[in-house]
Amino acid sequence: MKILFATLALFAMAFSALIFAGASRAESPVTFSGFIELNRYDHGGYFNVTDYLPKADDLGDHYFSTRLRLNVSFKPTDYLEIKWRLHAPHAQRWGTGTAQLTPSTRYIYGIVTTAIGKFSAGRISYDLNSAGLQTLGYLPYWGMNAQFNPFDVDSEDDGIMYRNDWDNGFGLKAFYLKDASESDVKDGDYDRYSIEPYYKWEGGGASFAVQYDRNMTNDVIENYYVSVNPAIVHSFAVGEGTSLGFHAEAKYSVGKRRDTAASDEYTIDGLGVYADLALMYPSGDVTLSGWWFNGNEEGDPASHVTGGGTRHDLVDGGEGFYPFVVFYLGHYHDAGYFNHNSYMQPNHWGVALLGNHRFTEKINFNWSVGTFQRVKDYFNAEDKAISKNMGTEADLGLDVTLMDNLYFNSKVGVFAPGDYYQQRYPTASISDLVWAWGNRLTYTF
Repeated sequence: MKILFATLALFAMAFSALIFAGASRAESPVTFSGFIELNRYDHGGYFNVTDYLPKADDLGDHYFSTRLRLNVSFKPTDYLEIKWRLHAPHAQRWGTGTAQLTPSTRYIYGIVTTAIGKFSAGRISYDLNSAGLQTLGYLPYWGMNAQFNPFDVDSEDDGIMYRNDWDNGFGLKAFYLKDASESDVKDGDYDRYSIEPYYKWEGGGASFAVQYDRNMTNDVIENYYVSVNPAIVHSFAVGEGTSLGFHAEAKYSVGKRRDTAASDEYTIDGLGVYADLALMYPSGDVTLSGWWFNGNEEGDPASHVTGGGTRHDLVDGGEGFYPFVVFYLGHYHDAGYFNHNSYMQPNHWGVALLGNHRFTEKINFNWSVGTFQRVKDYFNAEDKAISKNMGTEADLGLDVTLMDNLYFNSKVGVFAPGDYYQQRYPTASISDLVWAWGNRLTYTF
C-alpha cells in the first residue's frame, strides 16, 4: 500500500510539473523536468554450452518495461543549486512484481559556483566518472541504445568534482569518487582520484587525464593502479555546410593486484584506443570508427593465461561504450552464455561505419555496420590457436518526433557470430544469427 501511494504521489508530482512548468520556471527557484517511457524489447537467437540451458531454438525474450524519471532543481541563488533525480519505476519489467516500483534516487548533489569554478558534492550524475572525449564535448549519437564514450562509466557516483573553463581556452576537471565501501572487509573501499587539464581552440580541443585507483573490496586483497587518458578532437570545413572531424582517445593503466585466492601479487596493465573520422553534412553524418582493447592469451597450458606473470586486461571499453545493440548491450560471454546488458570486456577490436540521415526535421534514420575480432589468441586443449573472428553486426534505427514532447525511437540489430564461438565451444548449440529489437515511446515534460 505504501508503494502504491508513493507511486501515485510521484505521478501527481510529474503531472503538476507538466501543468505548472512555465509558472515554476518563471516564479520559483524550483523547476521540474523528466519523462515517462514505455519500452518494448525483443531478443532472439542464443547459444547453449551448458547442460542446464535450453536449446538455442527455445531461447528468446520479449517484454514491456516502464520508466518514470523526475528531475528536480532547486536554485535559490545564482551561486547555489541542488539537483535531484528520482526513478519510480526504474525500467519496471511488466509482470515482475513490485520491487522496481519502489522510488529510488539516482543522484542528489549540490553545486556551488564561485569565481574560481564550480564545486559539486554528493551522488553526482554520470559526468563525474568520465574523461577525454566527453570532457571535450564529443558525444555522438547513433540511435537508441547506441553510445560512444569509451573508457567512461555511464552511471551516478558518490564523490566531489571541480570544473572550470577559463576565457583563454584552458580548463580543468578534477574529481574524487568512492565506487564501493564494504563494512565486512577491513578498509574495504574502492576510491578513484582524477585530474584532467584540457585546452579548447576554435574547432577542437585536447585533454590529458591522470587517474589513481585503489581497490580493497571483497574480490581482491589489494589493487592499485595509475592511468593516463589523453584525447583530442578537431574539425574543419570542407564545403558549405559540410565538415570533417577527427576524434581520438586512449587509455593506459598499470598497477599491482593480489586476489583473495592467490598469495602472490602480480602486475596488471592494459591499453585501449578509440578513433574516428566523421563527415558531417547538412542532413546527417557518416563516421568511420575503430577501437582496440588489449587482452591476454587464454587456454591450455596455463602459461597462456598469465602471459608470463603479467595480465594485460585492465582497460576495457567502459560501461558507457556500447555502439551496437547486440554485441555490446547483450554480448556473447566467454563463460558460455549470452550476457545481456553488460559492457564489453577487453581483448577485442572492432571497426565500424555508422551514420545518421534526417529526411525531415521530425524523422531521422541511423545505421551501423561493424565487425569484431579478438586481440590475443585463445588456445584449445591441443594448444592450438583458434579463430579470432567474433562476428559481424548490422543495426538500423528510426527516431520520430510525433508531436511536441512525444517521441518514438526504434532500433533493430542482427549479429552473426564468428568462428571463434563454434571453435571454442565445439559441442555448443549456436544460432546462426542473434537479434535484438527495441522500441520506445517517450513523453517529456
